[in-house]
Order: sequence, then C-alpha cells, then structure tokens
Amino acid sequence: MARNRNSLQFDLFKKASEGLHGNITRKQYKYACKKFASWAKEQGFKKIENIDKDLIQEYSNHLQEDPISYSASTVHTYLAPICKAIGVNMREISKPKRKANTITKGRKEDANPYGKLQNNLPQFQRLVSLQKVLGIRRSELAKLKREDIKQKDGSIYVHVRKGKGGKSTYQLVLPKDEELVKNIFLEKSGGENIFTPEEMNNKIHLHALRREHGWDCYKFFKERLDNNIEYKRKLKAKLIWFFEYGHRDLKSDNLSKYEAKLNRFKNDMNDSPYILRGENKKRAIQNGKPVVYNRLALMAVSVLALSHWRLDVTVVNYIV
Repeated sequence: MARNRNSLQFDLFKKASEGLHGNITRKQYKYACKKFASWAKEQGFKKIENIDKDLIQEYSNHLQEDPISYSASTVHTYLAPICKAIGVNMREISKPKRKANTITKGRKEDANPYGKLQNNLPQFQRLVSLQKVLGIRRSELAKLKREDIKQKDGSIYVHVRKGKGGKSTYQLVLPKDEELVKNIFLEKSGGENIFTPEEMNNKIHLHALRREHGWDCYKFFKERLDNNIEYKRKLKAKLIWFFEYGHRDLKSDNLSKYEAKLNRFKNDMNDSPYILRGENKKRAIQNGKPVVYNRLALMAVSVLALSHWRLDVTVVNYIV
C-alpha cells in the first residue's frame, strides 16, 4: 500500500475494504484502487472528496477504450471497489455487459484434458462426488471439516467458514443428495479435514462441476415453486434470513447501506420473469437452455448454492 496515508490510493482502499475479510478480494481491490488513483492523478484529481460518479463514468469509458481491450468482467472488477469507496451504485455507471459467450471458465471441454481424466481416477472419487452435489469453490472444499455439516429446519447444510470475501455462508444440500453428503462427512473425525492435501492436489474441472450443480439446483427450486404456492412464501423468507445473516457486519457498520442493499435484494425477487436478451439469449438457445427464468428460483440458486447474491452473475456464469 502507498506509504502516504493521505494518498488517494490509501483513502480509496480504506473505504472499499470495509467489511472485507478474504485476502484474494482485498488484493483485487488494492490493485484496482492503485490503478484508478494513478489514472485520476493524471486527470488532476488527488483527493477522495473530489471523486464523484461523473469521474468514475469517465474512468469506465477509459477502460473500455483502452487498446488492451479489457473484458466486461475485468472492467467490472476494476470499477467495483471505486464505486463502493465513493458510495456510487454500480448500476448507475455505464459499462459493458457481461455476456455468456465471453465466459470461458469451466466451459471448454478440451482446456485441460488431464483434469478431465482425473475426474475418473479412484483417489479423487470422494472429491468429485461431493463437488457434483455441493458445487463450492476449490479453496472452500480444502477447508471443510466434519463439523461443517449442519441441520436446520429439516434441511441439511454445509457451513463454508470462509467463502468469497471472507464471509461465512451455508450451502443447501438438495434432498436427493443428503445421504451421500452425510456419508462423506461423518466418516471423518471431529476437527479433521474432509479432504487431504493429496486429494486437493489435482487439476479437475471443479468450476465446471459447480456450473452443473447450479443448473441442477435451479431445476429443483423451479419445480417446487411451480407446484407449491406455500413454498414460495417460505423460500422468500429463508433467503431474506440468509441475507440478514450474511450481511450482519454491514448492518452494524452502515445501516443505510445495509437497508438499501436489502431493498435491492428483495426487489430482485419480484414476480416478473427474468428474460434473457441479446448475446445471453443467443447463448441460451445454442445450449438448449430456456430464455425465460423464475426470478425466485434463480435467487435461491445464487444464495443457497453459489453464494453470489446477484442474479446477473448467476445467470451469465452458471446457468446459461
């Protein structure tokens, strides 16, 4: 970090990193703040109080026009901490839309042929079996312990102690997979990691399995919502509880931000259908996927299966 504690870079990162616990996210934010501060100073802006929405929009335009040709996801990554630090909603900034046809992670079958082969090796069967029905991130799998399997309201959950952004989350286990998950967890002793370092030392397409799990979860939630009106009320209440649990630190630190984020979260679960358009629609048709989705089912996938909390990320990266 910059030595000058009054520097623009330092002030941006200090505000942007509030509530963050994950080292990877902090490193991304630190680099993004450094990059923005360097550009802003070239424009004559050296203090955080002089940064506003219009300047962030200019920066977004600059990134899109750069000869490096940043991807839409990279532009979003560079803008996110700046918007957070200044208190600007990302939705107010014009930027390229992330499209399904630009996402390659976990999609290319031939990207890692050795990893594909490892899926079928006996020493990795426990890992592959659990990932197919849990779909969490590699770093999260490595930290799982026996005591991380939990039961609540008649359902089985797996406690991810330090997920994305360092947040503690709970991932729902679908009813059909409960027995498999129990067997894998309960064969270990208390305090013991579910997977050994040798099991985690692999090149398996874990993200591809995560995408497959996301789609399986969507079908599960949509089917239950289509056939049970009462389930809709219960699921919505459950998701709000998980939001409140996952954002309790934000509520304590900044109540107004928390309430604004909660209101956006609730609005994302409105009764209107989630309709794909443009490149995302084309991609869905090519892959034999629907172009119209149930919003509540998508949010259930986002929160209870993927820990993303955002419909656009869930659809573009995992569903389509």
